[in-house]
Amino acid sequence: MASLQIDLKKIERNYRLLKKMAEKYQIQFLPVTKCLLSHEKLIEVLVEAGCEEISEAHFSNLLNWGKKLSVKKNLLSISPSIIESNLTIIDSVIASDIFVLEKINNLGLNNKIGIILPIEIGEFRDGIFLEELENFLTFTSHLKNIQIQGFDLNYGCIRGVIPDLQAVEETFQKAKDISEKFGIIPKVFSVGGTIFYDSFKNGEIKGLTNQIRMGEAFVFGYNTYTAQNIEDMEQGAVILKGEILEIRNKNIEIKVKTGCNSYGNKSEEYPKKGIRKLAVLDFGYLDDIKKQLIPLD
Repeated sequence: MASLQIDLKKIERNYRLLKKMAEKYQIQFLPVTKCLLSHEKLIEVLVEAGCEEISEAHFSNLLNWGKKLSVKKNLLSISPSIIESNLTIIDSVIASDIFVLEKINNLGLNNKIGIILPIEIGEFRDGIFLEELENFLTFTSHLKNIQIQGFDLNYGCIRGVIPDLQAVEETFQKAKDISEKFGIIPKVFSVGGTIFYDSFKNGEIKGLTNQIRMGEAFVFGYNTYTAQNIEDMEQGAVILKGEILEIRNKNIEIKVKTGCNSYGNKSEEYPKKGIRKLAVLDFGYLDDIKKQLIPLD
C-alpha cells in the first residue's frame, strides 16, 4: 500500500534555518503548511521551534487539531461559503473581492480579522490591479468590522512570474500612498513564493518587504524556480513509498498506434529502446509530480 513517510526533524531544521535568515534581515518568515495539510504534529514542531504564524490555503485543514496551539493563522484564500462564525480561529486572510469582505464584515466579530489585499502583478490569480486600488478602498471604507493590514505580492505561481525587485518596491510604495489617503496605515508588506529564495538569502529584499511566505523551501529543501535542491537545507523529508505490483522485462519497441492516454496527454516516447526492466507501482501519476520524484537508490 502506498504511504508517505514524513521526517519532522528535517522540516524543523529547514524552518529554523529560514527563520534565522529572516531575523537577520528583519523579515517575518511564514511557513506555508498546506502541502502537509497543516497537520497538528507538524504545527506542534513549528511552534516548539519558535513559529508564531503559519499560512494555509485550505480553511478545513485548520479545523482538525485536537488541541489549541498558540500560533496565528493566515488564510491564503477564502471563498464565500466558508465565511461563518468559526472564522474566529483566523487572524488574517488574503482577500480581494468586495463581496467576500462584506460577508466577513457582516459577521460582526469582536476581534477584527486582518485583511491583506493582494495586488495583481500578472499572475492572473486573485488580486486587485493597482490602478483600481483607490476605487476599491472607497467601496470598502464603510466596512468597520475588518482591518486592512497591508498588501501582498505573489510570484512564481500560475504563470511563474519572476519578481523584479524594483517593481516590488514601487508597487508597495504606490499601494501605501493610496491607502494612506483613506487613513489606512499598512503594516504588512508580504511577498510569496519560493522563487524569492535567492533574493531572500542574499538580503536583496531587505527593506522592500517585512514578510515572506514559502512552502517548498522549508518542507522539501527545494527551489521550484531553479528546479534545484537548496544548499545547506535538508531534502528527503517527505518520502513516498509504494509496493511493486509487477516487475518484468518488456520490449518497449512494440509497434502500436497511440493517442491520448488516460490523463489526456500524448503518450511519451521512452528515451531508450529495446528490452527494459519495468516495474508497476501501486500509486499512479495523479499521486505525484513525476519529474520531481527522486528514487532513494
